[in-house]
Amino acid sequence: MLSSCDHIDAVGHKVDELKDVREESTQGVDGMDLKAIVSGIRNTGPTVQDIGEVDFQTFISQSGRLNVVDFHADWCGPCKQLGPVLSGVIEENSGVARLGKLNVDQARQLSKEQGVSSIPDVRFYIDGKLVHKFTGAAPKETIESLIATHSANIDPSPAIAENDDAAATVPSRPRTANAKPIKEAVKPMEKDWLPPGMKRK
Repeated sequence: MLSSCDHIDAVGHKVDELKDVREESTQGVDGMDLKAIVSGIRNTGPTVQDIGEVDFQTFISQSGRLNVVDFHADWCGPCKQLGPVLSGVIEENSGVARLGKLNVDQARQLSKEQGVSSIPDVRFYIDGKLVHKFTGAAPKETIESLIATHSANIDPSPAIAENDDAAATVPSRPRTANAKPIKEAVKPMEKDWLPPGMKRK
């Protein structure tokens, strides 16, 4: 039997580089839409984050991820027991899942609307739809199994970590009509070129 708290009513480095790309370069070589790439990275956000009532719907509706919400409270013992375990498993599966931690004391109206009556209450969403939920401090193996089951049809994509010097994988996109061929977009420097003000001896 899982323990839980009842009566809750008692209570980037890579991103920066992409952002600095000039306005005229946002369509890039062969039609890569850098603005869309930056936007996608920004919308993904951290793997584990605190969310509130205003963030809830946006968080659970993000496509391409299993969006897990942990309804918890600071005073709840089982929540403190589950929190690190849940966060750890989500971090291990960051390619397919992310976690939003929602404090019920700071989101009482939403918690009531969602029918949360016992915490921790953990819910799994795909494209805004609830696909599973459990209450209480579940063991790590159970959480791993649930994530594996509900993320089976999600393609993991490489996360762009802050301070990661590895090249970012850019998703392929259809070529736009105004995209320049690579030979036109990238031209070699002339061999006789000198910086302004310099003269050849």
